[in-house]
Parts: sequence; C-alpha cells; structure tokens
Amino acid sequence: MWNEAMKHTQWSALAGVLVFCAAAALAACGTTAGEQNQAATTKPTPTPILHRISTGPQGRIAYVRTLDRGAGDYDLYTMDADGSNMRELTSFPGLETEPDWSPDGQMIAFVSTQESKDPNDCTSGYVEFRCAFQIYRINADGSGLMRLTAGERYERSPVWSPDGTQILYASREVGANDGYLYLMQADGSNAHPITSGADDYTSPTWSPDGKRIAFVRNNHDEMQVWVSDADGGNAQQITKGRDYSFNPVWSPDGSKIAFLVVARRDKAAHIVLVHPDGTDPQVVPNAEVNTGYPPSWSPDGKRLIYVRFNPGRYDLSVTDLDGSHIEELTHSDAFYSAPSWSAATP
Repeated sequence: MWNEAMKHTQWSALAGVLVFCAAAALAACGTTAGEQNQAATTKPTPTPILHRISTGPQGRIAYVRTLDRGAGDYDLYTMDADGSNMRELTSFPGLETEPDWSPDGQMIAFVSTQESKDPNDCTSGYVEFRCAFQIYRINADGSGLMRLTAGERYERSPVWSPDGTQILYASREVGANDGYLYLMQADGSNAHPITSGADDYTSPTWSPDGKRIAFVRNNHDEMQVWVSDADGGNAQQITKGRDYSFNPVWSPDGSKIAFLVVARRDKAAHIVLVHPDGTDPQVVPNAEVNTGYPPSWSPDGKRLIYVRFNPGRYDLSVTDLDGSHIEELTHSDAFYSAPSWSAATP
C-alpha cells in the first residue's frame, strides 16, 4: 500500500508497517493526553464532492513526483495552488523529498540522496544503510542549491522557523535506533540538538508564533505526538493509544495540529485534527490517506492537501476540514507525494 521506494527510511521500528514518515507512514486520536484511538470522533458528513479545482486559490505548492515508484528518480516540483503551472526544480539521480517552504516563499528546504555513493540505488528497499540523507535548500525558481548538513548522519524532516532564520530537523546516526531533533541556522551553521534520551525524535513542526514545537517520539514501537517549548523543554504527550500517531503539522492560526494515525490492527490510515493540548480530536472523514506522507495546511487554515491513493498511482488532493469537499490537483500516471503549501503567490 505504501511507497516501496520510501520503506523503512524514517523509523526502522515500523518495518513492514509504515513507509516513510515524512517518509514513513491512523484510526483516531484521543480526548486529552488520554485514550486517543478509541475517543476520536468523526462528524457526520454528506458524500464528498470530488472534482478538479476550477477556481484559483492563492499560494504555491511544492511536492515530489516520480514516474516509477520502485526505481525512478524522485524530483522536486512546484505548482500553483489550483494545480496549474507545474515546474521541475531538481533533476538529480536518486531521491528528493520532504520539501518545506521558507516563510517568505523564496526558498525550499528539502532532503536529498544526491551525494550518495550510488544515488540510483536510493529509491527502493532498506536504503538508510547505503544512502546519504542530507538537507539542502534551493530557491523557489530552482537556482541557488545549497547543502546545509554534512557528515555520516541520517538527516530528515526540515522545517523553517516562522521568522525564517532557523531550520529544525530530525537527525540520527546511520543504523542507530535513537535520533534527536536538531536546530540550525538557515545557512546550516550552529547545528545542535535540542532533545536527548533513549527515544527516537522525528517529524518536527513549529507553532506559528515560534514558541512551541510538535514532534513525534518513538519509544520502542510506541509512536506518539508530543508538544514542547521551542528549545525542547516542558514536553507533553498529546496523543496516546496503541495506534501509530505521527507527522504533525501545526495550523496557520495555531489552534489545531493535524497528524496521521495508522491503525495497528488493519493499517487503516486517517488524518486527525486535535488542539495543541490534546483535546477534541476529530477524524477528517473521506480523506483516503493510504501513504504516510504528512498533510499540509492551506495558508488560510481551511483546507488540507494530502496524498490520496488511486489505483496504480498517488495523487494530490485538497479537502475541507469536515471532509465534505475534496478537490483533485493531479491526475496522471505519475506518483505524487510530500506536498507543502506556501502562502506566497507565484
């Protein structure tokens, strides 16, 4: 069900279950930091309207596209928010993924395996041990490529701070079970960890005011969403239950966090919305999420773009928060993933 090219690239603890949480890969969440999976609710909705976007929402979307999910190159693209004006930004061998827009829409941070010994061997199987995952940034027009990380670590999930001066990301030694959240300047300097301990910390996201972060903490196959101060202090778990909760993304107004849940029992995947304190979890109905790529909020906070499974391909779709209106952005034989929505106009 999940993209084999990304299998095991984020959390080895999910071998055979998830693929790529941001690239890894949800039944529901809970009331507070309590029993979430049994308590999340789904509001009754009419049958969703599914069609191509005909109006022109504002902003620009970065995403990843490949023609062959098993052996092809995964390259970075951008398009207008209505699905038009697609533009290829990278054409390197191997894998580019996890794009994240700078707040001003001028640059994109992303992950690439382009400097691996054999980049063409980095799009299938258990690639972590043979490929270099490093963080880069590039201008929105495809110019100015710059590598931000170096060394023998496994770097993932870059996210810009709201003021655009720093980038938060996940890092761990190749082959290690435990990883940490790191913070660096936007030029790659002064990289340092903000978490410690024996667990694997992944998939960070900033609150809009920059004062807090949400992230995933994986403690021996118990994968849950946490919220802390921006420096990693005062961490509080906001999801619980037996299912896997991961890939949090903070809403533009700061009132909600969207994240994914994958059920242990049947591997069913869902998008869930919850307040930052863990209260009032709501499943987004009708959003057929069959891959582990995180959703991304529209600039106005009223919609989510996500990866939707269609037979033989993955497409990008946009849903209202109540699941009543679903719009297709892509419709081709290619495989689309890892969307990131910027408020910047083209």
